[in-house]
Amino acid sequence: MIGRPRHSAAYTAYLASPAWQQVRLQALQGAGWRCEACGVPRAAVRWLEVNHKHYRTPFGQEQWPRDLEVLCPACHRRADARRRRRTALGRVPLVVWCSALVAVALLASVLLALAQRGLEWLLRWVGL
Repeated sequence: MIGRPRHSAAYTAYLASPAWQQVRLQALQGAGWRCEACGVPRAAVRWLEVNHKHYRTPFGQEQWPRDLEVLCPACHRRADARRRRRTALGRVPLVVWCSALVAVALLASVLLALAQRGLEWLLRWVGL
């Protein structure tokens, strides 16, 4: 991703702000200066990172542990990968979801019609 910024300019500016530094410090202290995923202490890694669990809370209003988690770099990469996998389906266009639902509904109606005809044939075959 050379040449492409990792975060928006507004997010990058927020991460450099005193407000974020205060929120970050509170999270680190709250987690006891340990990775919340694997438990590694700050002294055993180069640094700890404060990860946004989600981005629903406006910047500057995040709270630990509701919105943030303290992670070592390795656990942070894993958390981001999980979030990308989890939200990948959320990026599928609505028209694709609707098309898939229509296809499932059509398949269900065909299967229901086949089952009904099969039952009618079976009832005739046994003489009922």
